Amino acid sequence: MPKYIVQDMHIRHGAQGEKKASIYAPGDEIELTQKEAEKLGSNVKPSKSVDDIEMLTVDTLKKTLGLFYDDAASFRKMKKDELIAMYREIKEALEALAEA
Repeated sequence: MPKYIVQDMHIRHGAQGEKKASIYAPGDEIELTQKEAEKLGSNVKPSKSVDDIEMLTVDTLKKTLGLFYDDAASFRKMKKDELIAMYREIKEALEALAEA
């Protein structure tokens, strides 16, 4: 799950089913889903430790990978972490070609 840095105000956050939410102060790092981060808006910013690839949506990953593979249907059942792994492999291969 992507990590974010809390900005100007304290945030109370807890996973579903938890009875007690944790409180995060400005400057604290917090793990959020993309939807949770969108709801908090400018109150959180992506952590520098977050890879830009992790910020991509599943649809964006599928469209991007579709540029390199003819069978886009094979991506339908893949989870985000699997798509990210494929994306990274392609990125590394392209970087290696660029250096050669």
